[in-house]
Amino acid sequence: MDQRSFGRTALRGGLVTASSQIIKMVVQFLSVVVLARLLVPEDFGLMASVGPIAAFISLFQNMGLQQAVIQRKYITPAQLNEVFWVSTAVGLVSTAVLVSLSPAVAAFYGDPRMTAITIASALPLLIGSLAALPLALMNRNLQFTQLAINDVTSTVGGFAVTAIAAYLGFGYWSLAIGPAVAVAIVLLSAWLSTGWMPGRPTLRVDRDIISFGANLTGFNLVNFFSRNLPNILIGKYSSTIELGYYDRAYKLLLFPLQNINQPLTRVMIPMLSRIQDDKPRFRDIYMRTNWLLAAVTMPGIGALTCAIGPVVNFLFGPQWQPVTPIFAWLGIASLVQPIANTTGWIFICQGKTKTMFHWGIYSSLTAVLSFFVGLPWGQQASPPPMPLAAMFS
Repeated sequence: MDQRSFGRTALRGGLVTASSQIIKMVVQFLSVVVLARLLVPEDFGLMASVGPIAAFISLFQNMGLQQAVIQRKYITPAQLNEVFWVSTAVGLVSTAVLVSLSPAVAAFYGDPRMTAITIASALPLLIGSLAALPLALMNRNLQFTQLAINDVTSTVGGFAVTAIAAYLGFGYWSLAIGPAVAVAIVLLSAWLSTGWMPGRPTLRVDRDIISFGANLTGFNLVNFFSRNLPNILIGKYSSTIELGYYDRAYKLLLFPLQNINQPLTRVMIPMLSRIQDDKPRFRDIYMRTNWLLAAVTMPGIGALTCAIGPVVNFLFGPQWQPVTPIFAWLGIASLVQPIANTTGWIFICQGKTKTMFHWGIYSSLTAVLSFFVGLPWGQQASPPPMPLAAMFS
């Protein structure tokens, strides 16, 4: 791809993705505000207690094979078929494991409601594994417009169902129903968009693809552990109400981070993968993107952190003021987070997921040790957010 073509494609993909992200941000903003007024902290706490367990198992959903499909220079139809069936099998096993763990989850928290909540959280795992390959093909083929349409449709649909269920009095169940509907919309849209059909089932995959995916999954595992340990320990040793406050603070922080980094990652990984052998060009584009990213995100995060008290009162109501000090600490640590997140682009686009895994072990151990040091002081001493593992899965 020549310089001019690369620039046009990146610009078009960026504009389309940014437009869809603005719509998603508006919907997600409404979701945060509306659901905070329709539900109580305990509802969020109950779902947040199960969330880390479901998210942990979801890391095995496609074993990093989705990004392997995007990154490889060449991939055959046979290899695509292999990736699909392995991803589907892993998704089925992951779903079965989470369902089988539901009684243990309820026993761990001492709350029988957790059994049904855990089972409900397993459904999106299977649906997501079926959508993994079609989504990877769309990203690999730079179909940013269709990906943007899929994102907006699923976000709006998921929010609408969640809000209606909450309004009708479903309580914490509305937080389980909405995401299941959203991922089902993604599945349907992805299959209709690509028109790709699998061949004969097989569980054999190229060794290089497996190695790439296994190391990426390893990074996601250690990164996930360091990011979600606070949820488990706060839910276990404090209360679901305190966990609900922490969950709202963390989600409010992730709102600007995810809505900038994730869509940018969708554009940059397939684009940078195409010039992975041209090191000077790769370096130049990466550095220019980071300077722009820092200029956009750092002032906004700093302003939000400084004004978090009035913001929480305006968005959620005075009953959510315990969120303020939690967000303040997380906000200070997150000033450099958007830039730190982009390091994953280098590892993935260069095929260096083994090095990425080793780095993840070091950084995650540091965060975990920091959390245990702060644990006696409660939820406000929780660790700063680590790089977003979901971004690379």
